[in-house]
Amino acid sequence: MKLTWTIATLMFILLAACTSEGTKHHNRGVELAEQGRWEEAIVEFDKAIELDGDPLSYMARGLTYGALDDFDRALADLDKAIELDSGWGEAYRERGAAYALAGDTEQALADLQMALSLVNDDQARAEIKVLIEALGGELPEGELSPRRCAELATENPGAIIVFEGDLTVEEKIECGRLLSQ
Repeated sequence: MKLTWTIATLMFILLAACTSEGTKHHNRGVELAEQGRWEEAIVEFDKAIELDGDPLSYMARGLTYGALDDFDRALADLDKAIELDSGWGEAYRERGAAYALAGDTEQALADLQMALSLVNDDQARAEIKVLIEALGGELPEGELSPRRCAELATENPGAIIVFEGDLTVEEKIECGRLLSQ
């Protein structure tokens, strides 16, 4: 599975909801990044960081550097975002992806494990699990594996998926979420 940076990853960053001058630059940077105008986006994120120093802008700029395959700068900005908000699971997820793209699987897995411990959103957790398995990592005890779910799933006529094996009802629901990603 090839990891890639996507514009969709930047989309959630637009959700910053205040009207400061820094936020205006941040939002303009997001718009430019969505258009693939990476260098111009970086200039806007630079201004936002200078004005607000918000971890969201550091992460956005880091993702933009990642889109340019400048992983040293991407990782530096993602490090700063985590330094400013050490409980932000999404920042760990993105730094893990950056490490993976830069070829550091060990650090990528450490960050993805941390992200998994911090993120509560089911879809985000499923995506993190898929990344961990794609990198050859092990999921923490008690976490359902997307690979195991796929092995236990049988598709019947009408696209109804049936899970064979020793899964509880909750685990079957979780497997359904994991396989729908």
